[in-house]
Amino acid sequence: MKQRCFATSEDGRLTELPPDSLPEHLAAGDGCVWIDVEDYGKEELSAWLESLDLSPGAVQACTEAGGRAGVSLFDREVFFELPALASDAERVVVAFLCTQTLCITLHRKPVAALTTTADALTGDLCLAEVSTAALVSSLLVGLSEPIVDGVGAVRTQVLELQDEMDRDPGGVELGKILDHGSAIRSLDSIISEHVVCFGKLNLLEESALNVAGNREFRTVSSDAQYLDRV
Repeated sequence: MKQRCFATSEDGRLTELPPDSLPEHLAAGDGCVWIDVEDYGKEELSAWLESLDLSPGAVQACTEAGGRAGVSLFDREVFFELPALASDAERVVVAFLCTQTLCITLHRKPVAALTTTADALTGDLCLAEVSTAALVSSLLVGLSEPIVDGVGAVRTQVLELQDEMDRDPGGVELGKILDHGSAIRSLDSIISEHVVCFGKLNLLEESALNVAGNREFRTVSSDAQYLDRV
């Protein structure tokens, strides 16, 4: 199981922590902590989550993650998962477990967008506020950027193909059309699940994850609806 741990500073930046210092930071309760977990086994993950004093339902949701987009509420936690693009541009499910002071992200494959966001937040980029909601919103923006780029690229390719077909309908190979159709279906399946997930998250005003008023969350939610229409 691979882990990277980060803590927020007073100015909204992230500082990377050695994993063995995590209990101390969680006990202090200052700011927020983000733990990114990759390439984990179910039993190993379950034992580690239980050591963090999380509710049994939340632990179970994390160990069973990997299905369709959804949102679950527990006594002290909010759990949700949504599809994203892995570093190899294939679909991967990223799960979030959030409390008032903790955000855990879980994914089986490397996700370059999370690494890029972590690098930005440990550099010059600051959170709008020191809260789990602001941290999660920034991570969602990072996860959406490759999808926005993918839609833009496919849209350009389809328009070029359309022009080519207008000039010479018989000159376009069927395989080329089918490749574009496959790319569109793949992106559409991700985006449609984002729309559903963001709609549910927007309703969580009295929970451990109140993102409804966050500007970045509103932006990423609006972008998902736009991409869905495209």
